[in-house]
Amino acid sequence: MTKITHFRIASFILTISICLNIPGFLTACANSPENEGPYDPASVEFSRDAGAYAEKSFKLELTAPDGYQIYYTTNGEIPDTTSEKYRKPIQISGNGNNWLDSETASTLYLEEYYYYQIDATPDIPDAWIIRAVAYAPDGTAGPVVTKTYFSGLSLEEEYGDVAVISLVTDPEGLLGYEKGIMVKGKIYDEWIGSDESKELLEEALYYYYPANYHQRGKDWEREASFELFDGSDELTLALNCGIRMNGNMSRAAPHKSFRLYFRGDGKSDELIYPVFNDLTSEQTGEEITDYKCLILRNGGNCSQTLMYKDAWQQSLLKDMNFSTQAGRLAILYLNGEYWGAYVLCERLDEEYISSHYGVENVAIIKEDEVQSGGDEGQRLYDELMKFADMDLSEEENWNEFCEIMDISSMIDYYAVHVYIGNADFRTDKNIQFWRSIDIDPDNPYADGKWRYMLFDTEYSSSLYDEETTSPEYDTLTDVREANPLFDAAMENAEFSDQFYNALEQIGTGPMDAEKAEESLLEWANLWNLYLAKQQLRFGGSLEQDEIEIRNITDFYRERLDYINDKAE
Repeated sequence: MTKITHFRIASFILTISICLNIPGFLTACANSPENEGPYDPASVEFSRDAGAYAEKSFKLELTAPDGYQIYYTTNGEIPDTTSEKYRKPIQISGNGNNWLDSETASTLYLEEYYYYQIDATPDIPDAWIIRAVAYAPDGTAGPVVTKTYFSGLSLEEEYGDVAVISLVTDPEGLLGYEKGIMVKGKIYDEWIGSDESKELLEEALYYYYPANYHQRGKDWEREASFELFDGSDELTLALNCGIRMNGNMSRAAPHKSFRLYFRGDGKSDELIYPVFNDLTSEQTGEEITDYKCLILRNGGNCSQTLMYKDAWQQSLLKDMNFSTQAGRLAILYLNGEYWGAYVLCERLDEEYISSHYGVENVAIIKEDEVQSGGDEGQRLYDELMKFADMDLSEEENWNEFCEIMDISSMIDYYAVHVYIGNADFRTDKNIQFWRSIDIDPDNPYADGKWRYMLFDTEYSSSLYDEETTSPEYDTLTDVREANPLFDAAMENAEFSDQFYNALEQIGTGPMDAEKAEESLLEWANLWNLYLAKQQLRFGGSLEQDEIEIRNITDFYRERLDYINDKAE
C-alpha cells in the first residue's frame, strides 16, 4: 500500500473515533479559542505602578488573561491592533518619549511674538509613557491603561512637595495639522494668505493671528490621561480628563496654558482631592475637595518672565471682598516631555461659586458677556447696567442700586485694580462678576447681589516698564472712562469716600510695600528652584526675573504716596 492510502485509512479511523464520542467532541469545539465568548473586557496589569524609581533601568511586565493579546504605545497614541504587540518585558531606561524637535517646535508659536528661541533638546530628563490595551480572542477591547514612569529620578528630591502632573493624549490631537490644539496649523495657513489677514499683518498684532491654538469650545477639547504625583515618588491620582487650550494672547507662546475638565461623564472622571491646602468654603467652612475644572496657567502677560506674578498678587488679596483663585506651583510633563512650570489654579466658573458659596443657580458676566445664567442672566445684567445711565448721587437711585450690588465687593475690586495699576482693566477687559438667580434667605451669598471675581492681574505694577503701569500713572481716570457703571457709582459721595479709603487701606494693609516685598521674595525663592530648568527650554533668565522683582517692589514703595497725593 502507498503512504497516501495509509494516511487516508488513519484519517478515517480517527474520524470514526471522534464520532463515537460526539458530546465530548462538541464540547472541545465549543471551548476552542475561536468560538469562546462572549468575552469580558479586561484591563492590562502592570508589574509596577506609575511613579519615579531610583533604578536607571528596569523591566516592565504587562499581563492579561489567557488568550488575550496586549498592544501598547510609548508616544501617547491610543493603542490598537496596529500598535506594538507585547511579547516581552519593556525596558524602561533613560529618557522616554522625546517628541519635541525643532520642526515640531516651530509649529507651536509665532516667532514674531515670542522673542526666545525654544530649545527642543535641553538636558532635562523626560518620562516614559506606556499606554496598553488587551484584546480578547473575539476582538473585544478592554480599557486603555496609561502609566507614567521616571527612571533614575526621585520626584521628591527633584521637586519637593511641588505637584508633578503628567498629561497624556493622542499626539495627533495636540500637534496634528488640521485638529492639533497646540499648533498654528491649518487655520493659520489658510488665514495668512487671505484678504482678511492684511490689516492684522500691517498692525503686527501677532497674538491675534488666527490659528488652531486660538480655537475654543468642545470641538477643540481632547481626551487625556491625568496623573498627579503630589510631593511623592508614588502616584497620587490617575484620572481621565478633557483638555483645552486656555488664555488669550499667551496662546501664541509655546509654553501654553491648559484647561483640565473633570466632569464625571464617562469620558472624564470626577476629581475629588484637596488640590489646594486649607482651601475652604466661604459658606460652610468645610474643605473644598471637588473640582470640575482646573487651569495650568503659563502666567499670561508674564509667560516669558516672572510667571507667578498674578498668583502672588492674588495671594495677598485673598481676604478682600471679592473672589480670588487659589494657586500653587506645578510641573507638567506632556506626553512624557518635560513641559515646564505652571501655576495650577482654580477656574472662576459655576462650580467655583457652588463650592465656595453654595449657590447653584447663578448668573456670571465676564467682559460684557453672559457666561452662565442664559436668558435670565442676560436680563439681570441688563437690569444692572441701567444704573450706568442713572444719577447715583440721588438717594432713591442709590438705594435701589444697593439692593442688587454688593457695594463692598465693588469698592474693593475697583480699588485693587486702580492701586496695582492694572493696564488690562483700563478697558472692558478682565471684569467678571456674579449673582445668585434664586434667592435663599438661609444663604447670605444667595441674596441676589452682584459680587466680583479677580483674575489676570499681572499686567500691572511696572510691567514692561510702560507708562500706563508706572507708580505715577493716573489709572483711576482711565478706569472711570472705560467703566460707566463704576463711573456712575463714583458720583455718589458715600461710595467715593469709601473708595478712596479702600485705596489707602490696601496700601497700608495687604500691599504694604515692606510686606509685599517680603512675600514676593518668598515666592521667588521657591520658584527659582524650578525656573532655571524651565528657562533651559523656553528661554528667559533669573537675572531678568530679578529686574522684574525690583520693578515691582519699587512700584509698591512709590504707589501709596501717589495715591494719597491724588486723593487730596
